[in-house]
Amino acid sequence: MSNRLKLSILVALSVLLGYHNNLLAEKLSLDHPLVAQALAFKDPEHPQAARWEELPLPIKCGTPAMIFVSLQRHELPEGVREILQARPALSLSFDTPGGHFKVHYDTSGIHEVYGAGVDVNPADGHPDYVNRTGEYLDYVWTYEVDTIGLQPPPSDGWYGGGGDGLYDVYLVASLGNAFGLTQPDSFQASNPQSYTSWIELRTSYTGFGYPDQYDPLKVTVAHEFFHTIHLGYDAYEPFLPDMSDYNVWWLEATAVWMEDVVFDEVNDYINYLPYFFRYPWLSLTAHDPTWQDWVRVYHMYASCVWPIYLSERFGTGPINTAIIRDIWEACADVIYDNVIPATHEVLEDYYTDLNSSFGEFTIWNYFSGNLSESGYYSEGSYFPDLNDTMMVYNSYPVNVTSPTQPPEYLAANYVKFIPFDSTGGLRANFSGAFIPWKVNMIGYAVEGQGGNHRVREMDLDDFWEGSRAFNDWNKYSEIVMIPAVVDTIYHSGTYNYSFSAAFDTSLTGPEAVQIARNRP
Repeated sequence: MSNRLKLSILVALSVLLGYHNNLLAEKLSLDHPLVAQALAFKDPEHPQAARWEELPLPIKCGTPAMIFVSLQRHELPEGVREILQARPALSLSFDTPGGHFKVHYDTSGIHEVYGAGVDVNPADGHPDYVNRTGEYLDYVWTYEVDTIGLQPPPSDGWYGGGGDGLYDVYLVASLGNAFGLTQPDSFQASNPQSYTSWIELRTSYTGFGYPDQYDPLKVTVAHEFFHTIHLGYDAYEPFLPDMSDYNVWWLEATAVWMEDVVFDEVNDYINYLPYFFRYPWLSLTAHDPTWQDWVRVYHMYASCVWPIYLSERFGTGPINTAIIRDIWEACADVIYDNVIPATHEVLEDYYTDLNSSFGEFTIWNYFSGNLSESGYYSEGSYFPDLNDTMMVYNSYPVNVTSPTQPPEYLAANYVKFIPFDSTGGLRANFSGAFIPWKVNMIGYAVEGQGGNHRVREMDLDDFWEGSRAFNDWNKYSEIVMIPAVVDTIYHSGTYNYSFSAAFDTSLTGPEAVQIARNRP
């Protein structure tokens, strides 16, 4: 037995038996927000369900709450534990033609499926809604497992969780404002960080404002099935080793990414992107472990732009799904949260690193909405733009010692300088807090001014200070500076910086060559 396997078994057993310093588990009362959410997914009369009605967008999924309570089930009161771990009791089932899923459903009562009496396509004794669900499930398995090469979810056949070894999917009417959820069930003795699970989907997706209710069903199937795969790789990925924090941003970002990979025509993820582009100073890993700050909750879904960037930027085809698979496989090599070092490790296979890639990512985000261009996001024209979040200056010199929204870790600010019609250029200076930074600058020209742009990285010294000049600035409609906090080690809080910019009549003609150092 390998040392890693021995360690995994010891850690998992300590978690299950409660022999750890679990700061979050101390709060696992019925009032804990994630416990309340989990209970509301089982009981539509729970007070939490009414609060969901006030939210601006549906909750993508209830999986985060279910992972939180399921992996800490021994910290719950016994009666609550039984409620949360019980599978839905449904009377009918349908084995999908692909041979991987058993869909459980009812045609009457509380959990009556949409169109329970409609059985024409095909006329096989099962409602068409159930057939469509099975169709999408089979398609998603083929795409995510057979095409991308992700490992299939662990089978519960060894203990007969849903009656046999098929993966169980339940169609229920008790999911509150969520589209679906994936619930961890049991860890595997051979790999205690790998969990079996089941999926719960809605009996109907009417009432959410979609012209075709099968669209949210499609993306939810793709989303939740990827969560089943996540739980097979490392169910403890959202937790720190001492269980003192809980962050599902990577699970949610990649699950939303998968929606668009599998069902590209739906584009449901676009609805959530404002929660990323309106808040560029929030960390890529931004979250709220209690799910009370809904900007940070929706931000996790909107952070799908990061795996979109990775999969569109690296590789030879239009999309490289292998890079996300490889990151998840690297996540599985270490129990608990390690997505940032795992991403850095995988990016090294592409002859780059996390810091450089995140810096480039902030450039891609500039080219969104009305500024979308080929060579960046393939669907960038549908994205929000960053205009409303930028600091804008049109008179010079500029001296700023403390921006109003300094960035968090793996986040950025966007500073726009508007040229006036005079011969010369712009010189910008930057001085950042003592933490790794990437500072890029973009000179953007609208079509009437040449219709092109120039991207340059500012070279920073060992004190994270540097400068950059843009000659002949009047050929640009705007020059944007993008300071970003980067590192392969997580940092909390926000990071201040100062900058200045001045018009210089001597900055004309070809620019002097400035070689940016290849910093770690």
